[in-house]
Amino acid sequence: MGVRVLLNMGFTELILILLIAFLVVGPDNLPKVGRALAKGLKYARNTFYEIKKSVDEDEDLEKLKEVKENIKNPLKDINPMHEVNLIKQDIEKTIKEATPISKNPDRPEHT
Repeated sequence: MGVRVLLNMGFTELILILLIAFLVVGPDNLPKVGRALAKGLKYARNTFYEIKKSVDEDEDLEKLKEVKENIKNPLKDINPMHEVNLIKQDIEKTIKEATPISKNPDRPEHT
């Protein structure tokens, strides 16, 4: 944002700043100061973007953790063994109903 504010300066303000820099630094050192200033601004901008990227990644990580918890919580209530036990009980019941209660060899079975 700071760079955008700097770029919104008018032409006369820019000329005034260059004239003051020319008088303070001198004509021989002005290119060196300009390069150093450009490097400093580039470093500051890169640092700002790195920090912004890190903050965005942290926000994304927090969102992913929240989604993980939202998925994990309902899964805690689901017990797959409960379903298996219900099926097992149905099978055992069916087997008990299909098997005669007592097999007495003295007693003939009705056909």
